[in-house]
Amino acid sequence: MIDSVPGIYLVGLRGSGKSELGKVVAEQIGFEFQDTDALLAEQEGRPVGEYLADVGEAAFRDAESELVFNLMAELMSGRQILALGGGTPEAPGVEDVLQELRLDYGWVGCWVLAEPDQQLARIAKSAETEPRPPLIGRSREEENRILLARRAKLYRRLTDVRFVNRDGDLLERTQEFTDAICRFLGYGV
Repeated sequence: MIDSVPGIYLVGLRGSGKSELGKVVAEQIGFEFQDTDALLAEQEGRPVGEYLADVGEAAFRDAESELVFNLMAELMSGRQILALGGGTPEAPGVEDVLQELRLDYGWVGCWVLAEPDQQLARIAKSAETEPRPPLIGRSREEENRILLARRAKLYRRLTDVRFVNRDGDLLERTQEFTDAICRFLGYGV
């Protein structure tokens, strides 16, 4: 039943598990999975953290905008799950694109959340392989709190479903996620 929607996009802070969750759900329902961080890294030929450190946040957000605009035709074709970087919805014009996907094309927007300690553990684990500079020059914990306060209204505005992505069995989490989408769509689960 979840495969009846043309697409799903995932927003949320770094470390919420959007990429892992989205990739497995896409495999389960036969959708294509896109991840803006991975696409940007591929486009730039280096990890997004390194690119962000080199060009700064404003230029990084501009690159994210361009990437999303270039994906639009493919996204409108449907059968896609798109995981967006934590700040990508703040990039110029991206909010409008996401609203268009939801309101004009029937996509479902999902805000993927995580408990703060789980999120910080995921960030620490990913920092071992792909370090990213702090965006606001604070500790990870403080930065997370500030970014959540800054982005919460935007995430709420852009989404239909909120899903807390707790640690534990990945297949159970993906089932809980698809159940949440089905409830939003009005299907009994």
